[in-house]
Amino acid sequence: MPQTRQQVILVDGATRLPFAATLISGAGVAQMQAVDAQWLLYLSQAVTDALARGVPRYDLPEHKHWERERKARAMTAGSTAFTIEANGEAQAVMIVRTDKTCRLSVHFREPMVYVDYLATAPWNLAGFVPTSRYSQCGISMINAAIRHSVAIGCKGRIGLHSLQDAEGFTGINCLCTIWALTTPVKTCAILR
Repeated sequence: MPQTRQQVILVDGATRLPFAATLISGAGVAQMQAVDAQWLLYLSQAVTDALARGVPRYDLPEHKHWERERKARAMTAGSTAFTIEANGEAQAVMIVRTDKTCRLSVHFREPMVYVDYLATAPWNLAGFVPTSRYSQCGISMINAAIRHSVAIGCKGRIGLHSLQDAEGFTGINCLCTIWALTTPVKTCAILR
């Protein structure tokens, strides 16, 4: 799949000002290898620092063990990988699939885009690091999933399963984003 690039706006954690970043659609294994190289070293040190600050183990990110390269290699023909890059680093990654259908009765068995994997860089995880470098990474990815759904004829329908520590984000932000981006309003099922 050819890569496409478009601008997205994040919020700089230090200045709280808008920051232009790049959303890349069609990211491949090589890009996911680079993400692993960037994130895993930082994550290892950040976990050590968090534990030293007294952060309980159960408050560490649930996705700290994920390997993006392995997930990219396991992608099927109907999958697309996205990254958001700012200042030469991946700030978030997402893999979506198009082989799923809706479970909600209002759109039962209609095609949708399924968010198979979504993670923000460890330096952007509020509560895990003292100050996030960038915010709005996750919501920018959800926006990308909705737009991808519209572009491929799924009418903005998306679905996902969220990790327990992400339920607050997905429950509030995803539904508000869907209401703002789609007409008429589409429904997002947050499944566990």
